[in-house]
Amino acid sequence: MGTGLLAWQKVTMTTHIKVLIVTNSLSGGGAEISMQRLFQSLKERDVEVELCAINQGVDFSLKPEGVHTIGRSWGSGPIETLKNLFRFGNFLRRHKSDIVIVNCELPELYVSLISPMSGKIFVVEHTSRPWQGRRAMGIFIRTLLTIRRSRWITVSSNQQEIWPFGSSALYIPNPHEPVVKQSYTEKWDLVFVGRLNPGKRPEVAADAAQATQSTIAFFGDGPMLDKLREDYESEKCEFKGFVTNPWSTISSDSILVVTSEYEGDGMNIVEAVLNGNPVLLFDNIDLRRFDFPDTLYFKNMEELVLKIKAAKKESPEIYKPGREQVDWLSKERDLNRVTSQWITLIRQTEE
Repeated sequence: MGTGLLAWQKVTMTTHIKVLIVTNSLSGGGAEISMQRLFQSLKERDVEVELCAINQGVDFSLKPEGVHTIGRSWGSGPIETLKNLFRFGNFLRRHKSDIVIVNCELPELYVSLISPMSGKIFVVEHTSRPWQGRRAMGIFIRTLLTIRRSRWITVSSNQQEIWPFGSSALYIPNPHEPVVKQSYTEKWDLVFVGRLNPGKRPEVAADAAQATQSTIAFFGDGPMLDKLREDYESEKCEFKGFVTNPWSTISSDSILVVTSEYEGDGMNIVEAVLNGNPVLLFDNIDLRRFDFPDTLYFKNMEELVLKIKAAKKESPEIYKPGREQVDWLSKERDLNRVTSQWITLIRQTEE
């Protein structure tokens, strides 16, 4: 599973390349959290790096040094988005980065339209279905990025040809950072961790919890949050919103339920497994690449309900991956290893 980049030696930057990471927000799913981890780790290795979030996301009164928000609200209309684009353009020109690392569709859109801009663009692919529902716009945006000779990075080892032109991508996984447990943990029968949007199908997890009379907690924000609260919130169904380190308080006996129609990296799965949690995953091609035993997958609601009932009758332990799979994930996603891969790539731009 190697990448051809230096992997294990703890590489530190000795050059003065300026790096900017552009992401959707300071909250969100695995893509946002992973890029925040990378930002912090690069800073610790003496890389001159800053992070820019386009959307407001969580309102941090004290943001870390080098972190900026442009101020767009989720679901803004075209006029507000256009104003936000101009603000981002001014920020980008002032920053004068040597490398801009772009994550997810809105940052792709913004960076592709801002001109002139010097420096190298790295586009990180976090999803197996980019620009889903907006394919024509995606082709236009990625054509502009291709013309600007962007470099493509993928976080998925089995998706190294980028849509729509089949451009080759370099595999660098999202990093995992060991979670420091709090002095207390909360146990729910089930947990859902991730963005609350239609593609993730959080309502399936909520329905399964109701059908099995299980407790469930949702960690994440997104466009479906208010509707889900209205339909499901109760003593047995809690909505925690965005939490920076949810696994620090989740008991290792709680089962992570992943109901997504499709996934990119599945960072919530990596974190759950390395936290020692059992998992139940919707049986699709994206989640099958983890190569877990068949018992950890479900094909429909009926199977999911039966598996939850089995866990309550026997033990949640029956849905934990094997030791070999846990060890491989821990090695592959090691934060120092991934940071070294990025630093090696950054250095190559000088040559």
